Amino acid sequence: MTKIIDVLGLKSSWTERIHYYVVVDELPALKYERHGNLLLAEHDGFFDALMESHETTGSFGGRDLSWEMTDGSTVTNRGHIWAVGHPRSKELVNIGVATLADLDRCYVFLGGHVLKTKLEEWIRDNGVSMDYHKYDKRRSMTL
Repeated sequence: MTKIIDVLGLKSSWTERIHYYVVVDELPALKYERHGNLLLAEHDGFFDALMESHETTGSFGGRDLSWEMTDGSTVTNRGHIWAVGHPRSKELVNIGVATLADLDRCYVFLGGHVLKTKLEEWIRDNGVSMDYHKYDKRRSMTL
């Protein structure tokens, strides 16, 4: 089960809204289910949505990418799939997500979505750190 370890907030200078970055013990094990041209996934309150469009090319640099499906099969796609809003978007919050090990290798959060209630509950019980670089080992380096 994917557990939230910490939530970092970063206030946008142009919208004044806070974007949340969620540090987890392990990345959600997302498995997708096909709904027409949509591939939808959910695991432990984390969500993803992708859309296949063979009328376009070039997504993800035209690379072959594979997604595991809930039925055990794999969908492989080359440049015809795009990240899109999830049909349950009103219940979700757009976040960045990473593990501590990921951040140690490269301080980059992956895009994702989490249930609004799950995020709000964690924040209510634990708070939000407004220190976006809290886990960035480079910030203590001297140049």
